[in-house]
Amino acid sequence: MRSTLICIFLAILCALSLAACGGQTPMSLPPAGTTAAAGTAVTPTPVPQTDLGTRKNPAPMGQTLTFNGMAADYDNYIVELTAEKVIRGEDAQAMVMEGNSFNDAVGEGQEYILVLINAKVLESKNGERVSLSSIDFDFYSAAGVRYDAYVVVTGLEHSFPYVYPAAPGQPPTEIKGYAYQIVDVGDTPLMVFMDNSEDRLWFTVSADAVLPAPQTHPQSPIPG
Repeated sequence: MRSTLICIFLAILCALSLAACGGQTPMSLPPAGTTAAAGTAVTPTPVPQTDLGTRKNPAPMGQTLTFNGMAADYDNYIVELTAEKVIRGEDAQAMVMEGNSFNDAVGEGQEYILVLINAKVLESKNGERVSLSSIDFDFYSAAGVRYDAYVVVTGLEHSFPYVYPAAPGQPPTEIKGYAYQIVDVGDTPLMVFMDNSEDRLWFTVSADAVLPAPQTHPQSPIPG
């Protein structure tokens, strides 16, 4: 009799346990894209790196790019480059001829393009002297054809001299110089630094393609 009661008691406990389990709602994850509940940490989606400075995505005026040639066979230095200003047409012609009257005159349907470059030399192999020159910059037409004319302009206010890397504890060596070429009137060329290098850098040299200025937000008036 006693064993029979124990069996009945155990059967009742099993029935109650099954009933309790059947009443639970299975846990499920929220659908993708839904907002997490308050107090839940949300991991931001990483922003993919852009290919800024490539031919397909050249840097706008005012954007700084870094050339790193430390692993190359030649030009073993690191330099930051910024295209600060572009001058074309009559203004560029006047600057060139004022610099030196023996500079080349442009032909029919052509004009000078002058691009002011700011360069900061950050490092060089074995601390060696770094030589930057206008010939390190090439220009390609909007049709993708390189301007191959060998142009030498002297007498400009800014030119690229030999420069040294920054000494320990000193700010980077900073210089300015003009990259230049004679291009077709109305063309919208691209400029490239170290065209023969795998680490070449591309720039948009149009006054219309300027890096936007930082946005400022006016302060709201304080309620009185």
